[in-house]
Amino acid sequence: MVDNHIGEKAFRVSQPTLAVWGTRDGIVPFALVTSLAASLPRGRLTAIPGAAHGINYSHPEAFTAALLLFLLAPQEGPPAEGLCFESGVD
Repeated sequence: MVDNHIGEKAFRVSQPTLAVWGTRDGIVPFALVTSLAASLPRGRLTAIPGAAHGINYSHPEAFTAALLLFLLAPQEGPPAEGLCFESGVD
C-alpha cells in the first residue's frame, strides 16, 4: 500500500490536475486517490468502475475519453506559474 505523504504537499499544486483511477485498483487504493484529488485546489478525479491498476491498458476507451474531456475543457482560474516551455528552437 502507498503512504499518503504526498497529500501533505498536494495543496501547493496550482495546475489543473486529473486523476483517472480504477475503483478496484489494488496497488493505489481508490479511497486514497479520492482524498488526494480532493486536496488539490484544481484537482479532478474520474473513476472507472470495476477497473484495476493499469486502466490505460485495460480500459483504453474510457481512459482516453476522460483525458480528452479534461484536456479540451476550458480551465478556470489564472494560468499556473512555472508552466513555461522552451523548445530551444528559434
